[in-house]
Amino acid sequence: MMDAPTPTRTADDVAEQLHDEIAAVVNDLLDAYYEAKPYSNAFGEGYEGVGTDPDGTVFIGREDAADGADDALGFDYFTLKHPDTDPDSRQAEETHYVYGKYGWMDLTDLVEWEHAFAEVFEAAAADGYLSDAAIDRVDAAFETAREALRDVREQYDLSDVAALIRDHEIDTLRGLLGHGEEENRVLWQLLFSKDEEGDTFENPIEVPVISERDQMMLVRTERYYYDEYDDEGEHYAYAAVIGYDDTPERFFVHRLSSDPDVRDADTEWIPELVREKMGFDANLAEVDPSDLPYGERVRVQGDLTIVRHDVEVARADRAESIEQSTRRSLYRDHADAFQEAHAEWNNHEEVSAGRYRVRVYSEDTDELKEIQDHLGISEETVRDEQDDRGYNRLTANRRQEIVQDLAMEKAAAWAVEQSDETPASIREEAVEQADGEYAPDGQQNEVIGNHTVILGGASEAPATEWLSGDTRAAFVVEEEGMMFVIHDEHEDKQVTLGPGVYTFAFLDGYEDEWWM
Repeated sequence: MMDAPTPTRTADDVAEQLHDEIAAVVNDLLDAYYEAKPYSNAFGEGYEGVGTDPDGTVFIGREDAADGADDALGFDYFTLKHPDTDPDSRQAEETHYVYGKYGWMDLTDLVEWEHAFAEVFEAAAADGYLSDAAIDRVDAAFETAREALRDVREQYDLSDVAALIRDHEIDTLRGLLGHGEEENRVLWQLLFSKDEEGDTFENPIEVPVISERDQMMLVRTERYYYDEYDDEGEHYAYAAVIGYDDTPERFFVHRLSSDPDVRDADTEWIPELVREKMGFDANLAEVDPSDLPYGERVRVQGDLTIVRHDVEVARADRAESIEQSTRRSLYRDHADAFQEAHAEWNNHEEVSAGRYRVRVYSEDTDELKEIQDHLGISEETVRDEQDDRGYNRLTANRRQEIVQDLAMEKAAAWAVEQSDETPASIREEAVEQADGEYAPDGQQNEVIGNHTVILGGASEAPATEWLSGDTRAAFVVEEEGMMFVIHDEHEDKQVTLGPGVYTFAFLDGYEDEWWM
């Protein structure tokens, strides 16, 4: 096994320099603050959250403001507090120690929270507790830290990371892969578990896929979880994908949802299966954006995916949906008359022509065939509908579904004949409405998670047809659309899209529970 490289410029060196600059500015701030307010315990200032981070408050202080801090650093604590956004959490507020009795926050996390420090220090300067020069020093130190972290990460490839994971080198891995709480939690859970006594032990590590071509690898382990409330423990499979990312952090960490393949130790993992579990088929750079394959999940940026659908098929399906809705609405208007004219339908104990729809209750094949005859529905018609729906085998449940739908259509067709409408007029109105819903009306702007999607020459797709399940947004491009995808951390994307309906969703992943 190859040893991971030794960086020419270490994160520890940079961390020490950043700590010194922050400490100097914090002490300047506290000296001025305690002079102005000698009886205060701590300096506190709110900050606005960025992205999914909630708003919070910074508290900085000395245990004994009059005598100064006992610690040689000059202050005793520097904390970030914000509401806990986890609905399953047992605490109302989260506290992060930038500095405390156990030392400094990890360098990667420290850089992640720079926005909060900048806001608080600027507020302190506005109140006269800091100089602009002090803020400039901290800004420069953070920029140096970010550059150093990028330099360190660029020296590692996936094989190096795999070696560190197999050796359970959590401290080094946090500097490479830990870009926040979630990533650090996944890293720790990959490498370690706790026993009944609360003692930490190493998990067995498998790395079945390392693919530089696909720019990712899979790491799998068997974790142990002990539930103190039920007084029992169990082992369970745990897997994450680590790969290159188009961000200054260089690597991403993505935990997989548990499923039979993840749980089966004998699963034969290949890059294509890893992609499938993540929820995409290709990266944007691997396809022609102006002619995306229909139905293929393309990873656009970070955790955002796009799927192209045939706009002509979608428009035709929408017209059919509107047409069917109109026919069924006419049935409701003429339901009483239908029941009078077709009393024999309700004479069958397994058939009900009700106020809003026709229902068939039987799930027995022979009885369903008898009901078909009773309602005037031929076996040939049933089989044609089976083919249209793509059913290879006509089970009793599927036959019941088809017979009921065909019966409803017969009833609706009768209602159309009793109305002022005709099948042709209903069809014409449905096509006109579908054309209007699928016509482009200019530029569309949508925020999807932390991504901003701007799409020219497009319209919003009908919500009733597209916004369901995991789909976060859907747009129609009639001929050609220019798409921009913007994210604070990722490279901006600008591509031309061909005609289609484009749906956006996130990668498949696992949302951690508090007890894991």
